[in-house]
Amino acid sequence: MEAKPHTFYYVYVLKNNDSNKLYIGSTNNLERRLEEHRKRAAFTLLYYEAYISEKDARIRESRLKKFGKAYQELKKRIGESLKGVGVNPTPFTENSNE
Repeated sequence: MEAKPHTFYYVYVLKNNDSNKLYIGSTNNLERRLEEHRKRAAFTLLYYEAYISEKDARIRESRLKKFGKAYQELKKRIGESLKGVGVNPTPFTENSNE
């Protein structure tokens, strides 16, 4: 008997290439969701996390959308990663909530 492939739930951060604003969301199909976003505007996937539990993914998404400590820590981590590969991390080093 073959094991059924497990469904993962993703929390992701996109950057709108025109406005530099960040978008946080969650989905069980990251590829499909990115295609949906890109039909409306030019987005770049900057970061994602995978969860086994949909509930855990939704909780993480909610915490990030509150723009509190979890969001600030993630912005810092993404900004440091972008600097490491020579990308301007401006949207992640400003003190804004966007």
